[in-house]
Amino acid sequence: MLDLFGDAESKKMQYRKWLETAARLGLCIINWPDAVEALGPLFSLKKLSSGSLSSLVSGYIENTMNGDHKNKVIEIVKWSEGMINCCFNYVYNH
Repeated sequence: MLDLFGDAESKKMQYRKWLETAARLGLCIINWPDAVEALGPLFSLKKLSSGSLSSLVSGYIENTMNGDHKNKVIEIVKWSEGMINCCFNYVYNH
């Protein structure tokens, strides 16, 4: 996942700037729990409930402890070329 960001300095990103960074680099988060507020200017890590924190990390912890990949985990992926074109065409034509 971190390979998408290039050098080590670019791996340090403020979560409040996620939307800007994601758009610039063509990234999206998959498997983000619906019940957890999305990353963005209003997101506050300190205000997350224990249930929200658990839903963010439980799949990763279970996969690590069990040595498998049966549980969904949050992933950062690059947009496909088609998705990039679709989104930018929509933004610039509206």
